[in-house]
Amino acid sequence: MKWDRLKSSKDILRLFSSGSSHLSHPILMKWEFSPKSESPKIFFTTAVSAKRIRRAVDRNLIKRRMREAVRIDLKNRSQSTEAIPAIEVRVVYIFLGKEPADYSEIERSIKKLHKKLFREVSREG
Repeated sequence: MKWDRLKSSKDILRLFSSGSSHLSHPILMKWEFSPKSESPKIFFTTAVSAKRIRRAVDRNLIKRRMREAVRIDLKNRSQSTEAIPAIEVRVVYIFLGKEPADYSEIERSIKKLHKKLFREVSREG
């Protein structure tokens, strides 16, 4: 499974307007998929509100922790024996907490969200 950053503002706006979503506090995941890929690909980005987390240092720390948790969980899932359908998934992870969360809390939330996401994708894909 390959993963890459979601960069297109058009794709990000489409995710916010019409994507499906799952919540595992403190992270909201919005996603959509298209079954036009020859191999499984995931494009993702992270977002932290400046209104909720005022200091840029803290926002950047949260985004780094979220990216690392996603990267590690996707790596573990791609090495497992689970069959992942050949689809392209676009995901945005939005941090909803009011203060910075530690890595273990973010990791737990990401794992729950990925479990829901892959269950949904395998059902529809």
